[in-house]
Amino acid sequence: MGETDGNFQGQRAKKSKLAILSLVVPLVVAVLVLVIDMGRVRRYPPSPYTLDPWTCILLSACSMIGFGIGIVSLVQIRKSRGRLTGSALAASGIVLSGLLASGLVYNYWSGHRKALLRPRSRHLAKLHTLGVALETYAAENDNRYPPPDKWCDLLLGPVPYLPTDDLLFEYLPTGKRCCVYAMNPNCKPNSPPDMVLLFETKGGWNQFGGPEILTTENHKPKGCNILFNDRRVEFVRAKDLGKLKWKVEEGKELR
Repeated sequence: MGETDGNFQGQRAKKSKLAILSLVVPLVVAVLVLVIDMGRVRRYPPSPYTLDPWTCILLSACSMIGFGIGIVSLVQIRKSRGRLTGSALAASGIVLSGLLASGLVYNYWSGHRKALLRPRSRHLAKLHTLGVALETYAAENDNRYPPPDKWCDLLLGPVPYLPTDDLLFEYLPTGKRCCVYAMNPNCKPNSPPDMVLLFETKGGWNQFGGPEILTTENHKPKGCNILFNDRRVEFVRAKDLGKLKWKVEEGKELR
């Protein structure tokens, strides 16, 4: 037996620091997931994501770092000839990191799907609340709706007409948080009750216009959620969108 081997046997085996770290990293990530998710649950309406996309990506990367550290620590322990211990810790870290990373990736994917195919009922509830806010604004401002190019800003403040700004926001498949509703500038509080007031469009802010910016891509079957001037909200299928009333001109209703 060589002198070096004899020295190894005389030394007390040490716990691998990398093995400990490989378990600590996913545990910290798990705690962060719980803390962030608890904050999300208290919000209304909640995001379609358990975590927002960039948080998912960041925490998934941290989990994979823990996974890699666990692999490295196992290799070091095996090559240490008994000087290092902690194989069980490293294995636990690898398993936990892998599970966390898989869960976060699934959350990211499912959030994209929910953002792309948004539940109709949630949109209808949001539009109803926005209709109440617009009616309240009009009652306090000489029976006028907010200017179309500022309607989002004015509903949020400086005197807010909404209980939470989440009522104006949605998450796009890209993870961007924006407003997916637009205002019909031709609609006034005294316009016909079946005139379009708010409708779904692509993401933006203070959007206004007519059927040219309306989108039917958020739902299957294709269609659009509409808020009418009488605060009625409906999901209108694509084939029926041509029946919507957008303006009144010279006493004649134009559709």
